[in-house]
Amino acid sequence: MSNTKEQIQSEIAENIETQKTAQETENTETQKTAQETEATEIQEIVQETDNTETQENGQNTAKENKMGTMPVGKLLITMSLPMIISMLVQAL
Repeated sequence: MSNTKEQIQSEIAENIETQKTAQETENTETQKTAQETEATEIQEIVQETDNTETQENGQNTAKENKMGTMPVGKLLITMSLPMIISMLVQAL
């Protein structure tokens, strides 16, 4: 009876050890998966931010450099007419 009792106790101890090891492995895998997911999300956010900044910089460059990108007729209308009108108003 004592051998059986000792065997049962050792089996229980082994089962507990196995469960602990399995649980630790599962926790480690879960943590790795969570870290990988978080890293992927961070990379996506950084990429979106970079894309947005690139688009904004491209738009600002086009806005600031309208003398080199707009057609001459449109430039004359949008830049000279307001000045001519303001000079006429001041002369009155």
